[in-house]
Amino acid sequence: MHHENTFVVVAESLDRTKVYGGVRVQVADGQLPLPIETAIGRYDPAIHQQATPGSSEICGLWNSMEVAGMGIGSIFMARVGVVLAMQLNVEKAFFLCAPVTVRIGKRIGGVIETSLGNKGDFFIPKTILWPPQW
Repeated sequence: MHHENTFVVVAESLDRTKVYGGVRVQVADGQLPLPIETAIGRYDPAIHQQATPGSSEICGLWNSMEVAGMGIGSIFMARVGVVLAMQLNVEKAFFLCAPVTVRIGKRIGGVIETSLGNKGDFFIPKTILWPPQW
């Protein structure tokens, strides 16, 4: 929230009573690691050499169920993230995709970074805490 190189965009109703989606663009600056560094850094430390100043990450992408499937949700916000990254003059933008969202990444111009993980794939185990630890 207080990081000067993190930018958040939301799509909201004209009367500003509903939020339909959002996206965050974080520019690497050597102060705050990109979320992708935190997510995959222990599985492939090479991400730290690639996430250098001049790169960014499009992350935190979401849309409400109210607009799901209408063409204005995730793909719209992903495109907004790309345009914002371009306006910030970054050299490259990362986006970490689940298998079901790789298609969206490719539709907005992304390519799979095959030098990381297993030709771009990662198996990231999930830890489930029960009962939830608050």
